[in-house]
Amino acid sequence: MPQLVAPGVVLSAGTDGNYDASQGSCTPVVETKQGTSMACPAAAGAATLVRQYFMEGFYPSGAKKAEDGFEPTASLLTAMLVAGASSMTGLALRNGQPLSLYDANQGFGLVDLSKTLPLSGVTNADYNIRVWQKESFSNDGQSKIFKVTSNAQHPLTVSLAWLDLPGTPNTFPILTNDLDLKITSPSGSVTWGNQKVNGDRTNNIEKVVIDSPERGEYTLEVIAHAINPNEDPQMYSVAAVGGIDPASEELASSPPPPAPSPPP
Repeated sequence: MPQLVAPGVVLSAGTDGNYDASQGSCTPVVETKQGTSMACPAAAGAATLVRQYFMEGFYPSGAKKAEDGFEPTASLLTAMLVAGASSMTGLALRNGQPLSLYDANQGFGLVDLSKTLPLSGVTNADYNIRVWQKESFSNDGQSKIFKVTSNAQHPLTVSLAWLDLPGTPNTFPILTNDLDLKITSPSGSVTWGNQKVNGDRTNNIEKVVIDSPERGEYTLEVIAHAINPNEDPQMYSVAAVGGIDPASEELASSPPPPAPSPPP
């Protein structure tokens, strides 16, 4: 399944087909190419702009402030692109199947930086992002809670991403470290990442989209369902985008489970 979709069609001048890095010529023919080789550069460029946004200090105000700059992790870049991605509708070109969120045709949707990177004076002032990175778990059963306050003016989207370690081929579960995303609304309604009740056991990216959020405080809980105790702690990132209060914050982690008693 693809994680994201990006424009995959390039229109450019054709060539005579004999370019050898030292000479070549263009023809009047306009050539069109399409495929993943064209989509990947578009997605990579979008990720570069997200990185620049954080490095140059546009977060959290939406205005460039060098003192706010920091280097984002790879998992944060992933979480941001997924959180801002738009679900496409219509039919898949390759098989004619109807598109739906999380399907094998579009994954988490179409990369959309207009929903990913708020800019002061450009985007709506009540549309914000909140991110957390370099969080980690070292044991099964640990959890951490973050809070965002919805103004109910825009949809609320939350994503969780981590760089999982290589798994063992031909085994299930595939994940080495399995984390879950659980969102609780102000009224107590619960939504799990990727629409998998009680947790997704397959993917190392999870997303929740709430099209019509309630006004008030949402609880974003990340849960360590399974952690390999023989490896380093699993780091992860969380991104929330939409109509949220700039004052949103994180809460304390839950304590780790007690260590097993030594043998007598």
